[in-house]
Amino acid sequence: MKIVLNPGHGPKNSGVFDPGAVGPAGTREADVNLAVAKLLQPLLEATGAQVLLIRDGDLGDVVSQANASGADYFISIHCNAASSSAAHGTETYIYKADSQAKKLAEAIQAAAAAELGTADRGVKTADFYVLRKTAMPALLIELAFVSNPEEEGLLSDQDIQRRIALTLADTIITQLGINPRSDDGVT
Repeated sequence: MKIVLNPGHGPKNSGVFDPGAVGPAGTREADVNLAVAKLLQPLLEATGAQVLLIRDGDLGDVVSQANASGADYFISIHCNAASSSAAHGTETYIYKADSQAKKLAEAIQAAAAAELGTADRGVKTADFYVLRKTAMPALLIELAFVSNPEEEGLLSDQDIQRRIALTLADTIITQLGINPRSDDGVT
């Protein structure tokens, strides 16, 4: 099983760093996304899955690398933001309602909202570039609203980041039927 993890935002081809949304206390979305992805990657790799973390470059570069990798799934990690600081909750996106990623998206959505204790805003469809242009089943999770002071506190907490990575790993492993390695390295 090969999985692409895409922590949204970060360094772009122009040399500019895209921080994504920035919370009222200064938490940068790009930093949270990367922290969660870096915690998630070894958890998935411990099962024998191949995990590619693709972040740098413009969206076209990210999609090109993902498609060239021959990955089975593409998972993009983000934090949401809104003009109103009252907006809250967790939501997950897929490109089409009949997407092969739907079952995984539903499981990830439910598990993440439960772990974070956030409102479950559901699985939705969206015409996001990384969902539309990837050749494999793809989903994009918005963990919580960095623009909401309470949720920003959750997102910036390293223990919460670790817990959400564990939750995502358990859900991905279960939903994709990845068999953890035994002690002798045989799956």
